[in-house]
Amino acid sequence: MISFVRVDDRMIHGQTVTRWALEYPCDGIIAVNDAAATNPVLKAAYKSAAPDKKVFVWTFDHFKENAEKVLASASRYFLITKNPIDMKKSLLIMASSQVSI
Repeated sequence: MISFVRVDDRMIHGQTVTRWALEYPCDGIIAVNDAAATNPVLKAAYKSAAPDKKVFVWTFDHFKENAEKVLASASRYFLITKNPIDMKKSLLIMASSQVSI
């Protein structure tokens, strides 16, 4: 399930991990951004920002392929994008899935 959504141009950073994850407990973080997901250095940096959480840095295509599984999961995930347009695309992907949001 998606327990929290956030638009943040820094995506995964200390405030996300220390502040938001305490306010809204989560099992993992899903960052959706094509540029970050295809850049090994950025992907590694984002994953290392939250060492105690499952961290996924996905392209929109990968998120689309896995949206139903994420929404149906008992695990709680944050969904983070870099900008509002990317969030809109992510929310539309979730809305078109077979699982209720």
